Amino acid sequence: METGRAWPMLFLMLHWGVHTAADELPLPPVVTNMSPKKRYFVEGERLKLPCEAQGQPIPVLYWLKSGVNIDYNSDINKGRVVVTKSNTLVIHDAQATDAGYYQCSAENIHGISLSNKYELIEAKAESGRTSQVRARRLVPGRSLKLRCNPPRSVPNARIVWSYQYDYDYEEEQEFVELSETVVTDYEGDLYFVSVREDEIKGDAEYVCVAYNQITRSMTYGNSFRLKLQGGKPVDESMSLMWQTPSAMLGLQGKTLKMMCIFAGNPRPKVSWSRADGSMLNLTRSKFGPGNHEIRIEELEEADTGVYMCTGSQQGTRPLTRTFTVDVEAAPTWVTEPKDVTAGEGEDVVIDCRATGTPSPHIEWLINGIPLREREPKENQRITEGKLVLTDVRRTDTMVIQCNASNIHGYVWSDTYINILAIPAVINEPDHADVKVIRGGRALLHCHHTGHPVPDLVWFKGEKKLYADGRYELFENGSLLIGKAMMRDGGLFKCFVRNKYGEDNSKYTVIIRDPTRIVHGPKDVSVRTGQDAVMECKAATDPAEVNNLRYEWKKDNTTLDFTNPQLKRQNGRLVITKVALADTAVYKCVATNGIDSVVATARLLVQAPPGEPSKVTLLRCDGDSATIAWKFNTSLTNHSPLKRFFVEYSTDYDPGNWYKMKTVGANKRQAKVELSPFGSYTFRVKAVNEIGPGLPSAPTMNMCETPENRPPFHPKKVHTVTDTTNVLAVEWEPMPPIQHNGPGFHYVVMISKVGDNTVQSFIRNDSFKGRFDIPVDDVYQPYTVTVKAANRVGEPPQLATSHMGYSGEGVPLVFPENLTLSDSSRLGEGQAEFSWEGVEDDPDLIRGMLRGYMIRYWKSGDPDNVFETLIPLESTEISGTQTVVRNLPMYSDLQADVTVVNTHFKSIGSNVVNFSTPEGVPDPPQYINVLHRGAIHFLVDWGRPENTNGILTGYKVGYRLMNSTHTGDMMVLPETTRRRSFIKDLQPNTEYRVYVWALTMKGPGDPIYMDAKTAQKNTDEYDYETDYGSGNGTGDDEDMATQDTVTRNIVFVTESTQRKTPMQSTTPMQGLSTERAQTTDKEYTTTMMYASETGSPSTSSVSTTKVVDIDIGSKDSTEPGIVLPDVTDVSESGDIIYTVVRNEAPLDLICRMKGYRSRVKWYKDDVSVLRSSDNIIMVDHHRLTDARLIILKPRVGDAGMYKCVVQRNNPSKGQFFQVTLKKDAKEEKSCAVSGNDASRIQWNIIVCVLCLVFRSLTLFVSS
Repeated sequence: METGRAWPMLFLMLHWGVHTAADELPLPPVVTNMSPKKRYFVEGERLKLPCEAQGQPIPVLYWLKSGVNIDYNSDINKGRVVVTKSNTLVIHDAQATDAGYYQCSAENIHGISLSNKYELIEAKAESGRTSQVRARRLVPGRSLKLRCNPPRSVPNARIVWSYQYDYDYEEEQEFVELSETVVTDYEGDLYFVSVREDEIKGDAEYVCVAYNQITRSMTYGNSFRLKLQGGKPVDESMSLMWQTPSAMLGLQGKTLKMMCIFAGNPRPKVSWSRADGSMLNLTRSKFGPGNHEIRIEELEEADTGVYMCTGSQQGTRPLTRTFTVDVEAAPTWVTEPKDVTAGEGEDVVIDCRATGTPSPHIEWLINGIPLREREPKENQRITEGKLVLTDVRRTDTMVIQCNASNIHGYVWSDTYINILAIPAVINEPDHADVKVIRGGRALLHCHHTGHPVPDLVWFKGEKKLYADGRYELFENGSLLIGKAMMRDGGLFKCFVRNKYGEDNSKYTVIIRDPTRIVHGPKDVSVRTGQDAVMECKAATDPAEVNNLRYEWKKDNTTLDFTNPQLKRQNGRLVITKVALADTAVYKCVATNGIDSVVATARLLVQAPPGEPSKVTLLRCDGDSATIAWKFNTSLTNHSPLKRFFVEYSTDYDPGNWYKMKTVGANKRQAKVELSPFGSYTFRVKAVNEIGPGLPSAPTMNMCETPENRPPFHPKKVHTVTDTTNVLAVEWEPMPPIQHNGPGFHYVVMISKVGDNTVQSFIRNDSFKGRFDIPVDDVYQPYTVTVKAANRVGEPPQLATSHMGYSGEGVPLVFPENLTLSDSSRLGEGQAEFSWEGVEDDPDLIRGMLRGYMIRYWKSGDPDNVFETLIPLESTEISGTQTVVRNLPMYSDLQADVTVVNTHFKSIGSNVVNFSTPEGVPDPPQYINVLHRGAIHFLVDWGRPENTNGILTGYKVGYRLMNSTHTGDMMVLPETTRRRSFIKDLQPNTEYRVYVWALTMKGPGDPIYMDAKTAQKNTDEYDYETDYGSGNGTGDDEDMATQDTVTRNIVFVTESTQRKTPMQSTTPMQGLSTERAQTTDKEYTTTMMYASETGSPSTSSVSTTKVVDIDIGSKDSTEPGIVLPDVTDVSESGDIIYTVVRNEAPLDLICRMKGYRSRVKWYKDDVSVLRSSDNIIMVDHHRLTDARLIILKPRVGDAGMYKCVVQRNNPSKGQFFQVTLKKDAKEEKSCAVSGNDASRIQWNIIVCVLCLVFRSLTLFVSS
């Protein structure tokens, strides 16, 4: 709306009652919740009739009975008939007088709304049974009718016939079953068309039962006892026992039922047809047993006509009855009346046309008063079922009721006419950009309100638009631009106006080139467990490139990339470790927010096949079985099927399965050979190119085979000579599946060579394959035989005999004259020995001569013996000599020699003494890069396991390593410390660091590791280790007092155990103290300073208490803080530290629970703090703690510090306020340094300015 029209429009609103969008619009009353038109009730129950209405002002609701307001205070209603706060009418203890028609009315200043009429009807069921039981005699083949005469019931009762027995009234009620020969009519009478003996129960009464579903009561009509006369069934001519009236009236949409009951023996056949020869609609026509009844459902007008039922009996003329069917209809709406909201001056039409047969009578009511009883108005007229009001005014606001009724029912309408005066307003943004793809469609909305209905016009620029094919205008005001072209870009304006105001809304239409797929994803086939990659690339309008986004869908479901299995980068999709369930059609959706394009590809995951099904044992013979199975080829899981494995399990080894047979992929049956005396179950596995799949379920039945002899004798029979005076016989035990019958055992037979006596032993323990037989000799030959047998017998083949020996003993001879040769190279750890050999006599060696054993040990430690076997083939029998290598260096040693057989060695020879000189040490046990800077490493290492002499120091070297070349070795000066500082390195570069241990003999083998320097100007220091020779942790004992590395070291110990460190040495500069600290414990931080010469000294000790005051979620931005004991907290939440200058260090710790991230430290919101000679930064991304340590707080260190998670806004974080106080020496002096004086002056100036500003504020306020 233009500004110039504001005051006149305000005048109109004030004087004409014009409503704006901010007002609550007037609304005539409308009843919104109506009860059913008819309801039955039982005396004494509680009834609820709900009524809800809406309107503005809120309408008043009241209830009518038979058109009169209900008197709630009458004698019969008081306290019994009430209305709740929700306007529900509640009738307690319902009585017969409550029956009638009820109506809910809602009224406000704009009219009266009426609900439809609710009819309440009292349900009744009179009892009418007499005690008389009528008797009937029946002749087989004849017909019979039993009259029900049911008691009166409201609503009509459901009639059934039941049996009632004299002997037991507790049995559940049994009903007469209707059939082709037993039929009931619509009045409840029971007919036997042709009495059959099997349908008559002579021991029961036939009782007519009337069931009222509302009162839930059963009343009884007549009862009969039937007695059947004997003899054969007689013939009876056909007759018509009952029929419905010949004139039938049905209602559209309902069910029409007609019946003809024909009797006779033989039983007549009944058929239905139409007299005009047209076909019955069998879809809607249903027939009862024996075709006595026809039911036409969903009755239509076309069902009007004459119907015939015909009874046919062999030997008699057919009987036919006709029924004339008329179809009428209850009223239904042709056009149901609708609520109308209009503006002054408009014409209003309420359409109340209804149809029905006979034609409905239309009655109009206004505000609940019949129109015929109201004063006629000039602008109202009724024309062809329509109420027309012309040139309406606010006084024409009303509620109109329309009732269309005929003899079959009525339809009721309650609608309103609401006349409003509302200025035209557009409910859209004042100006919006609409982007549309070239060739696409653009829909510009102009949703608006106003009464009278505003006129609407669209403009492009200054040109008025019309619906000309290029543009389409909708009734709601929207404008559709079809197949947009570049020339369609520009400014569009929607303009609306009515008598009370006008409004407009503008759109700028921007035409863009469409998005297109440049490179779509390709079909991929991978094996389960591998990664699948799909590439997708799209192009779009240059102006929308930054808005181009990719979305991936799996079978039309958008992928959730919080799943760690899924990764994406621009248009690249990676599915890691795919599973069979990942098989799907994947869609790449490229969109710029204006349009989108889709490219699809299929991912096939090849997996082992699914399990076979229905594995069945077809045959179980004595020594074989036939197994069959089914396999669904859809379970090959995208890989060709290769074969099937048939596996078995037995009761000897339940739960374990063994492959028995392999058959081809096209087979579904296999015959397998079985061992005797076993109970077998079988299963099958399918195999494809990927491998075997899951096994099938095992067979339900077991195959049991009969017992038989064992298949063979034990194998691998031999003797073992490890026990003196024992003949130890060993063999390979036979598994239970090879026992082939009960009573399985082994028979061990031995015979000493030269002695024909054979000894036999039975071994019943079938799982053991060794038998020790005591003998009185040493290493003598025997013939041994082991047999298998069971209850059936032994295997058919003979057992094989084997040669063996009884157990060996300690040799009776030993070498002599052991000497150390002058040619020994002891400096290289080698000694050459010679001795006199022994004679190879089995009686002296007491076994098989294996060779000699050189034994040596350090003097004073005879229990720690080293042995070197000299095999027989490498020596001579006499004048023997050998060289022993790898002797321990820098040691006094003793040695002797023994002779050995397979299991024993003799006593030792004479002992020789000798010494080895100093050697080179072993490599250090481990190496670590403690801190990784951009141009330096801080390295430490462990001591060698064996020094092999006096350790004189260490040598450190390094060389550049990359993919193209290896740099020259750079060696640092030797050091006696076990850490070294390597400097002058290149940023972001890979190096290999070496450490050698040294003795006077020289360096030993080195240990090395690879490490990469950090990027320049970053605190990042991650590294990966590759140990070249061992790793581990060792103590931190220095081998000398000299310290050649000038660094600062932190030790953290619990206050209660300060002498026991919680961890190994922890260098400060950039190295975290691990997560050793625990909440609510006190810890001591000890600062170790390096002197100029490198020797360490201990500074003062500060006590820290770990206090968690933060977070726990991955996305948290506020760091947690570990607070010292002496702190304060400001009103703003800042943590205040007051420390003594130049004394105890200040230790600030940030704890980031739940997410591992680096932090940044700020001072006074200006500079990013970095490590220096006085400030130590401790920050490691693998941990969740970060520390800032000020070694000796100075004057310039006072200020506001802030710990901030680097990935977040630096304005958020934890603040630390650090203030300093003078130390003892400074307290004695009144001198103020230049820096302190300058700071004091500035503080005074700031305070004066604050006082002046406060005074001015108070003055202005007063």
